[in-house]
Amino acid sequence: MHLTTFGMDREIVMGLDLGTRKTHVCVLRDGERLEEFAIPTDLEVFRARFGARDRCRVVMEAGKVSPCVSWLLADLGYQVFVADSRRLPTNMRGPYKNDKNDARFLATVLEDSNGRLRTIQHRCRKTLENLAVIRSRDELVRLRTAMANSLQGICATHGVKIPRASTGSYRTKILPAVPGELQSALTPMIESMDQLTRSIRELEASIERISQEQYPVTTVFRQIKGVGPITALAFALIVEDPSRFARNRGVGPYLGLVPRQEQSGPYRPQLGISKAGDPLLRRLLIQCAHHILGRFGQDSDLRRFGQSLMKRGGKSAKKRAVTAVARKLAVLLLALWKTGEVYEPLRRARLFGEISEVA
Repeated sequence: MHLTTFGMDREIVMGLDLGTRKTHVCVLRDGERLEEFAIPTDLEVFRARFGARDRCRVVMEAGKVSPCVSWLLADLGYQVFVADSRRLPTNMRGPYKNDKNDARFLATVLEDSNGRLRTIQHRCRKTLENLAVIRSRDELVRLRTAMANSLQGICATHGVKIPRASTGSYRTKILPAVPGELQSALTPMIESMDQLTRSIRELEASIERISQEQYPVTTVFRQIKGVGPITALAFALIVEDPSRFARNRGVGPYLGLVPRQEQSGPYRPQLGISKAGDPLLRRLLIQCAHHILGRFGQDSDLRRFGQSLMKRGGKSAKKRAVTAVARKLAVLLLALWKTGEVYEPLRRARLFGEISEVA
């Protein structure tokens, strides 16, 4: 049977509660349950089971497997909605939460929403493939750091201090300093660290190649001293489309770099940032902010702005300044992306003669 023979029944809605092993499905029409079943979370099973059904509207929550499932169902001709888990009406969920009821809840929300369901748009396949290179490199760096810390701790218990060494010279500089009785135990760890370093360098070369061939806008980002190839590509991939932000300042809340709010009358507590959005890009921007405010940072509007915040003093002055600089850096990157202008480190200082201290 060809896919084109299937119509779209808009009266039927299907809720999918996706799990890593099993997916629960609930099919509704006018609030009446037509069907409920569970199937393995396997793309071939999904293709066989849903390829033979009449097409309808489908809703699922955003999660680990929702991108590939939503792509598959969309290719089969379904109208797919990926619900934002944080914006679902929890008052409709009821007191009995389980996988079966969650599928029923999602179908009910889609049926009753009348187009008001808050949904998200998954990134395209190519973007996620390129993001996997950055995330893989990030995990390898974390693993190498954990091994280096463990190595220092083991040697410290034997009264030996491991010398400083660059990432490519563990075997030549660190191995000779390891006590003889620990050589057989720690040599495999040191060799693994060297192998991790080689793998990290290969991934970094891939990041440079992807940036040059597919994302030339990263060259615009790297005009800012402190923004390297990894942060530039991560920003391009995660933001993906600069026109999604009507105002450049909207990228700050999108990346979770603005304070949470819990105001009630005169009660206005100072809270930390919301930490919404992608944690990897947020961490990379924070690292860039540390460089901008550090001893090797270039004199710029961003640096002067951060320094003015630190001068206010207080227990967390530097921490707040770093976060504020990271937020302004994200806004600046988005502005450069939209305009393609040449970056001027002291543009605001040139225009106004001084840097504003207002975040």
